[in-house]
Amino acid sequence: MRNEFVNPVQNLLDNGFFNDNNNMKTDIIDNGDTYEVNAELAGFDKDDIHMDYRDNTLSINAKKNANHDEENGKVVFSEISSNDIKRSFYLPNVDIKKIQASYENGILNVVLPKVNVDNQGHSISID
Repeated sequence: MRNEFVNPVQNLLDNGFFNDNNNMKTDIIDNGDTYEVNAELAGFDKDDIHMDYRDNTLSINAKKNANHDEENGKVVFSEISSNDIKRSFYLPNVDIKKIQASYENGILNVVLPKVNVDNQGHSISID
């Protein structure tokens, strides 16, 4: 199935050429008048997440540092690591002034209202 929302080349670059440690599971829903993006970002604080929309592309970057406080004891086993994940999605014709985002229980929800674009064509007369 072709995923029209992901710029394939950018996605490869953003995700470190399929690096499993750089994983942001994402659902994108086209509701007709809006796009809805749901990204799984468990373990990140809201302040760790940064988004940008430009050139018809939504970019999401989440970065956290695993600081092991050894003041009260020595870390003998650790699977929690620092993480920096990025994803970009091509979502055209978005009204940037109306984008809304929320973050709850490890899920980032972004609603991107579409701008009404007349794609029915237009006849052009020649002078």
